[in-house]
Amino acid sequence: MVRSGPVPRHRPGDRRQPLPDRRRARRRGARLDPSARPERVRIRRSVGRAGPHPIDDEGRRPGAFALPPVSGLSRHQINNSEEESKVTDTTSKTTASAEAVATVAQVEHIDPSVIEFEANIRTDVQLDPAFVASIRAEGVLLPVLARRGDDGTVYVRDGQRRVLAAREAGTSTIPAYFGAGELTTAQRITQQLVTNDRRTDLTGTERVTAYEQLAFEGLSVAKIAKATGEDKATIEKSITVAKSTAAREALADTAVSLDRALLMAEFEADADALDALAEAREDELEHLAGELRHDAKVSAREEAVLGEYVGQGVAAVSTWPTGARRLHTLTDAADDADDRPGITDAQHAECPGRVVYVNVWGLDDGDQDTEEVCVQPELHHDRYRYSSGAQPKVKLADLPDDEAEARRAERRTLLANNKAWDAAEPVRREWIATLLTRKTLPKAAALFEAVTLTSYSYTVSNDRHTHTRAFLGLDPNGFGHDQIAKVATDTPTRAGHVVLATMLSARENHTSRESWRTPNAEDRDYLLQLQAWGYTLSAVERIAAGLNADDDQVESEDAAE
Repeated sequence: MVRSGPVPRHRPGDRRQPLPDRRRARRRGARLDPSARPERVRIRRSVGRAGPHPIDDEGRRPGAFALPPVSGLSRHQINNSEEESKVTDTTSKTTASAEAVATVAQVEHIDPSVIEFEANIRTDVQLDPAFVASIRAEGVLLPVLARRGDDGTVYVRDGQRRVLAAREAGTSTIPAYFGAGELTTAQRITQQLVTNDRRTDLTGTERVTAYEQLAFEGLSVAKIAKATGEDKATIEKSITVAKSTAAREALADTAVSLDRALLMAEFEADADALDALAEAREDELEHLAGELRHDAKVSAREEAVLGEYVGQGVAAVSTWPTGARRLHTLTDAADDADDRPGITDAQHAECPGRVVYVNVWGLDDGDQDTEEVCVQPELHHDRYRYSSGAQPKVKLADLPDDEAEARRAERRTLLANNKAWDAAEPVRREWIATLLTRKTLPKAAALFEAVTLTSYSYTVSNDRHTHTRAFLGLDPNGFGHDQIAKVATDTPTRAGHVVLATMLSARENHTSRESWRTPNAEDRDYLLQLQAWGYTLSAVERIAAGLNADDDQVESEDAAE
């Protein structure tokens, strides 16, 4: 049974007659002038299984709308005046109605629960939550392609995902486009191939730009997420990415993930960082980002130190100056003097060759070095011009080339791995905090706790909850054990999390740069346990864990689940 939706009222300026006049005109046998009717879509709603529908004088079912007349279709032109309201040719009208049935297309709103599906080449229909959520919020916006059988059953030829999603979302009606007519099997398969294969998804750039435009229109992140079925975190990332030229351009490549583009937006001003992000594997991004952020902080600290000297009117550089000499290798003593002390910083203060060399490699107090050097050593004398009792430091320049290069490489590795370890620490600790937000504890958590308490009891007693608060999402600067214990007493189901956080804090506190310099079993087993729970070890952490730094990561059981 067909039930028509609400009938729109007559509005001022509408060229159609008010509804009562139109009904009276029909009762008198007259029909309205089609040219006086605006060419716009009118939709009717049909609820329940639709049975056979009678055809009106214009070849339409009651309540349905008709698209503009098909080219070549003959229709009677009937004036809407009362004097010319009679139908002039019954035979012609019947012929026109038959033609209209075959050619007029229409859109109806149909209950998705009563729709049947025609045979479809797509056998695996996947409904992602975002798609269902968008239909729940906005309804089905694009009509499905349908036909009505002789018994009134509605069959959908194209749009089964929309129908199934509408059922799951609890949508009462969806728009269906009728007018395709019967197709042969070959025509149906061809049509389904074309409509599925020729669809092109939005590019990442188009998607984030659209989210940004919605934000410009005043929609909040929550409203955009509800309207599109996307999660709020993705919307926030997308809006951030849309503001970055480099990130938007990167998203044009479908292989670039939103997370990678987000990092490109963060480091847009650093060309080297962008190159590194473009070349990194997806599982390397988190650690690479940690290293880049650490490098940025180190660079900022270095710039601050340089700025202090420049503010005092002293030349300062962060790269070793060409031709510079250390002050302890120079003296102002005469060539024949027996006492040949090195030049002090105070003595060198007025030298025109004075330069301060600044070297910052970390964020700890001891991770920086400043040294006054002289870039005009000819203004002084060589302190070790001839042999004396003092033994000068061995210079790399005096060593064989291969030995000198080996020492330089060793020094470079030391600095690089120290920096990599410092960058990995916040990434690792943030991952642990996220792990402890899960409702269930990871596998073998009780075994890890038992081993820590028995084999490494000194480590536990030596730790003063250094990281426990941060791991549990508490104020990391808080004091007292009551704050930690309160988590368990207030929420007994979190007691296991408190115990695990305490053990993880002790083991984490035991790690340091020495973990990779001189690997030990305690830190090795700790890092391997984190990897088993799903953590991705960085290259320097793999060294500390006794693994090859270049080997691919093995997916953990927890991560796979």
